[in-house]
Order: sequence, then structure tokens, then C-alpha cells
Amino acid sequence: IMERKVFLFIVLAFGLFVGKAQTVSKERLIEIADSVYNLPRFADYQIKNGEPVVIEKETIYLTPEELAKIPKSDPFYGCTEPGCKYYIVRYPCDIEVYNTLADLCAMRVYIWAKSQRVFKVALGNGIHLKVSYGGNGEADF
Repeated sequence: IMERKVFLFIVLAFGLFVGKAQTVSKERLIEIADSVYNLPRFADYQIKNGEPVVIEKETIYLTPEELAKIPKSDPFYGCTEPGCKYYIVRYPCDIEVYNTLADLCAMRVYIWAKSQRVFKVALGNGIHLKVSYGGNGEADF
């Protein structure tokens, strides 16, 4: 019985460690997003009005027919499993000052949780760019 308790403890502890390893801190996510936000190519969208907001999301289940409709140019192409965690770092700004077509005037940076790689940037003019910046060398999902 004691061996089973020790084994169970080790399994639970390892599971908690693995779960913690896949969690990315808000500070780290903002640091990753800032490295893209501050690139010269995005200078027109570097409008900070408050602290960046971090949103956690997961991919959803899609039928094979729905998956077939996703173009290869889509940043989510290739993630066929539901539950692939990613983060959006949103840079807020005053919509009344900056009149744009989109719901933001700065930008949003999309980051895979597992690889910590930036895979998409949404600009304030409504343009979404498939990108690839940084990462920790792990697979995205």
C-alpha cells in the first residue's frame, strides 16, 4: 500500500510539473509580443494606450469537411486537434482618437502556448498577417 501511495504521489507531482511547464506567465507573453510589436515594420501600429491585455484561447473541434476548407495561408492551418492552447496579446488604444475599421487601432499578437512562437499579427487596419517569430524549439501543438 505504501508503494502505491508513493507511486501515486510521483505521478501526480509529475503531472503538476508538466502542467506548470506548459503555462506561460503573463509577463513572458507580453515580453514575446513586445519583441514583435517593436519591430520597425509595425511602427505605424505602435500606439500604446494602457497595458497590454493577455487572453487565453483554445482551438475548437472541426469536422473533416471544415478542416478541408481552411486555406494553407491561414495561421491556424495544421492544427487539427481541438484544445491547442494559444494566447492573444492585445495592445489597447483610444478608438475615439484613432478612427479605424477594426475594433483596435494598435495590434494583436497571437502566440502558441506550447512553442511560445508568434504565429499571427492582427493590425489596426484589419489586416491579419501569418508570421513566425521566436519560439522555444518545441512543436506548436
